[in-house]
Amino acid sequence: MNSFTKYLAAAALFAAVTVHAQGADPAKPAAPAPKPAVVNLSVTEMKDRARAFDAQLLEDSRHIAHLRDIARKQKDVIKLTCVNDKLVELKAQMNLFDTSRQRFTATVDGGGTADAARPSYVELADLAEKVKLLRGEADTCIGTPDLYKQEAGVEVTHPDFPDDPTVTDPFVPPEGAVEPPAYASPFG
Repeated sequence: MNSFTKYLAAAALFAAVTVHAQGADPAKPAAPAPKPAVVNLSVTEMKDRARAFDAQLLEDSRHIAHLRDIARKQKDVIKLTCVNDKLVELKAQMNLFDTSRQRFTATVDGGGTADAARPSYVELADLAEKVKLLRGEADTCIGTPDLYKQEAGVEVTHPDFPDDPTVTDPFVPPEGAVEPPAYASPFG
């Protein structure tokens, strides 16, 4: 029974420390992503923009696949892992986009009004924006090469070196120069 009370006291102490370490204020939830501005568009304008979103998604997916090939050629595991993570997220967003696109097309082709098609159009615009952000994050994974020193345009100046062998012959003293003193030697 005595060991039980020791364990109970230790568990109570651990729980108190854990609660104290968490703090009094619980973490606030992350702010929701801003929705794209809803503009009053006609059905034909929504269709045109939806086609543009399709083209953008295709271009973004090709670009991220190209970045993956660059990371493979560089044999950089960290860059490749980062780009692959973005590619997985891209595929998920593209699946959601395809579902929303089907809903939008069904609404529009079924003779729906612009008000009926607007929710699925806003969802398409939101997903296209998320894919654009993923492309930017994938570009960040690869990074941009730093400028080489010769490309930076930096010119270095320095003071003259007193005994610079590239300027004069070190074995011929200049006119009117005094010969430097010889070094002292204990054996001399």
